[in-house]
Amino acid sequence: MSVDYQNYIDDPKNSSSVEVIAGYDDVVDRVFHMIRENRVDLYADNELVLQHVLNRLNLNDDLKIVHPGLENKLVELPIFSKKIPAKKRQKLIRIWNEGRLSLEGTKEKMLLKKYNVTLEE
Repeated sequence: MSVDYQNYIDDPKNSSSVEVIAGYDDVVDRVFHMIRENRVDLYADNELVLQHVLNRLNLNDDLKIVHPGLENKLVELPIFSKKIPAKKRQKLIRIWNEGRLSLEGTKEKMLLKKYNVTLEE
């Protein structure tokens, strides 16, 4: 995530336009239902997470994943709390990315099949 983007999210002036959602229970499920009910305009997450939730909630006929139409494909990286020092956050991001890259091939195909999702080519 860019520093400017993070600063925008954290700036109290923008609080009426930004809601950060985190949690373990049914947060994403609830957001998808709120989108369907026109109570939320946008939810941004990993493409595979979005596909999985649409499949699991049987909302493929009601909602669709849209892409921003950027000329350069976005590189997805995890976000860690700003309470963690920047150096440690970068280390965690590096560890995550190395793990993600190590899944290519059979392991990756197995996980994609398990969650009924596909990678965009």
